[in-house]
Amino acid sequence: PYYRRYASAYTRVYSNNTNHTDPMMHTRAPSSIGYGDSSSISCAITADNVDRTLQLNWNNRTANYNATYGTGFYSSYYKNWNGSVTTFISGYVRFNSSDRYSVLRCSSPYYRRYASAYTRVYSNNTNHTDPMMHTRAPSSIGYGDSSSISCAITADKVDRTLQLNWNNKTANYNATYGTGFYSSYYRNYNGSVTTYISGFVRFNSSDRYSVLRCSSPYYRRYKSAYTRVY
Repeated sequence: PYYRRYASAYTRVYSNNTNHTDPMMHTRAPSSIGYGDSSSISCAITADNVDRTLQLNWNNRTANYNATYGTGFYSSYYKNWNGSVTTFISGYVRFNSSDRYSVLRCSSPYYRRYASAYTRVYSNNTNHTDPMMHTRAPSSIGYGDSSSISCAITADKVDRTLQLNWNNKTANYNATYGTGFYSSYYRNYNGSVTTYISGFVRFNSSDRYSVLRCSSPYYRRYKSAYTRVY
């Protein structure tokens, strides 16, 4: 007041979930898939404790925290390096022709968190004239945590030009386990072929928004997936 001078300072307080007051929910499901094909799907929440209210709903089929293998889903939890706890429900499901747009819904009544993931279920590529590219990466993840990521393309034959790029780290079709990635292919019941590259990666604090890019020069298909690293 005497010198009539005033000043302020602002501090941005961000969440690193160290005190676990900002629960984060994660979903995992393929962005697109063919009729009759199968895939894993999952719901997870990272918070201060095990969340026994966690629920997964897929196409009106529900699994709770106490799900067991006999139900087609299973649940568990693990502790992270910073003391937080991740609770998850996972399952392996088949996408039918009636699932034009398949919806995975995750909810936690206790923490009041909700998240959804959508899968486009496309024509099963009987004539193989419409190659389809798929990506898989977590929608969000904590610093220092790890996850699988993958690129795949379904077409009339093996795509040896398929390429995966993650945060400027590249893997080609001939990737081997020694590189941290691996590649292979499999034939679908309708005669089409799915070529894929997969790996298990760690998300660091520098990866504020992590980008997975998939490309097929031969089929001229490109697709990206984004992960928010919190």
